[in-house]
Amino acid sequence: MGQLCWPVLCVGLASLNFLVLFCFVFAIKRPQIQHRLIQKGLNQPRKGKNNDQAHPPIHPTNLAQRNELTADEQKVYELVTRHYLACLSYDGKGKQTVVTLELAEEVFSASGLIIEERNYLEVYPYDVWSAHTMPAFQQGERYFCISACF
Repeated sequence: MGQLCWPVLCVGLASLNFLVLFCFVFAIKRPQIQHRLIQKGLNQPRKGKNNDQAHPPIHPTNLAQRNELTADEQKVYELVTRHYLACLSYDGKGKQTVVTLELAEEVFSASGLIIEERNYLEVYPYDVWSAHTMPAFQQGERYFCISACF
């Protein structure tokens, strides 16, 4: 339908300038993505260690209107477009942490992820870093338990 390009099958590839412009046009209808792009800008995609000389990734070539696509086509278009935008976004930043708690002479320990900057995760919701996120604690910080069930 001309909305996505699988470069092996495409005769001509869109220029990077067009694709960057496309990213902003796509984001206009998605305020969260638009805000992130304006605030952070786009990142130059990383070049991998190996180059198999194959082709660039599948990418959007046109802004699809919802009435032009079936429900399944919309899902594929959204996935490919968000993946492409994620490739142009900055890396997410986070750190693993372990928290130890002493309560009534018992020691409890929990580990989790502290997400410092979501970056591409805001654009690409299909990638979930961890089901165990934690707030940022400071070493030596003390918390007082108001109630507990044993």
